[in-house]
Amino acid sequence: MGLSDLSCRFARYVCLLFASFITASPTLADDVQRAFIKSDVAAESDALFNGGESGDGLYAVWLYGLHGGCPNLRKLDPNPLVFALKAPGDQQDVSHLRYCFQILETKPTKISKCTGGSVAIRHADHSVSLAGRYSFVLANGEHREGTFRAAYCPPETSE
Repeated sequence: MGLSDLSCRFARYVCLLFASFITASPTLADDVQRAFIKSDVAAESDALFNGGESGDGLYAVWLYGLHGGCPNLRKLDPNPLVFALKAPGDQQDVSHLRYCFQILETKPTKISKCTGGSVAIRHADHSVSLAGRYSFVLANGEHREGTFRAAYCPPETSE
């Protein structure tokens, strides 16, 4: 029996042991599944979101020009497209969003507000991810559109 056969048998044993343990603890199974989903979402995310923490049903979405996870995207791209919507649902026009703007510069802060367009959330697991399509016209004349997959990222706190 070669080393690869032993590793394969050991891996199966560990998986079976883990599976029997998880079925005995449904909440642990849910937690483990959620952790795997979160890591997959973070690897594929081009946006971050947070919301619902204060009970007001408001969700803030930050769209970045690259992929990553929380909080790395915040540090890598200082100029996201940002919008906030009430509980994700069907297509929402800019006039129904709490705010919508592109950060153009950070010091001093310069923004270009959205003057038209909409966003539609097609998937929402409020503690893990949001996904959807957007199309916005900015006050500076720029048109931004595309799809996004946002990973949950808690609000930043200043300490």
